[in-house]
Amino acid sequence: MWNRELVANITLIESFSKRVCAIKYKRHDNFSALIFNVYMSSNTDYCKHNEHIYVEVPNEISSISSMLNYDYLIIAGYYNTDFSRLRPLHTKALVSFMEREELVNPLIELPGAAVYYTFETKANACRSSVDHILVTRNLTRYVQHYVSVHDRDNFSDHAALKLVMQLPCTYAQERKSDSPPAPVWSAASPEDISKLHICAGL
Repeated sequence: MWNRELVANITLIESFSKRVCAIKYKRHDNFSALIFNVYMSSNTDYCKHNEHIYVEVPNEISSISSMLNYDYLIIAGYYNTDFSRLRPLHTKALVSFMEREELVNPLIELPGAAVYYTFETKANACRSSVDHILVTRNLTRYVQHYVSVHDRDNFSDHAALKLVMQLPCTYAQERKSDSPPAPVWSAASPEDISKLHICAGL
């Protein structure tokens, strides 16, 4: 979903993976970004088959991004791995993908980031950050805030992430329409409508 008031060309990108949704955002000044939303498989310390399923998503993103021209890359979603836990196979695979695509985690790179946790296990109240927004390094200079939002109105068991960026932009001059304004019939009185019928010969 995106705001329909955006003055930009937004293209849906097809993906073979059901765990990936993607769009290309391009403005009139040729600013462009690929934006992905992902849902990764469960984490594991030992299962190679599960790791293979996990790696399919980053590989799909790499395949898509290699075929398109863009300035920036943003990948957000449920990664199902916490960067503070180095043992799981998924963490290693994700770090390798980030290095390959030159992605950074604002939580690690930016001193002002305030993502304390995004998920809390009900069984033992263990908290972890398994949801992330990864961006290309050339975007980090525009990031102003990166926080986790713990809102009681959020019915998900995961906290939302909020990434605020101030991006450079130029403004296009609004074109004035040459077409005459449409009549507002609801504002016309019965007398006005009667006069119109007479003029039209009705």
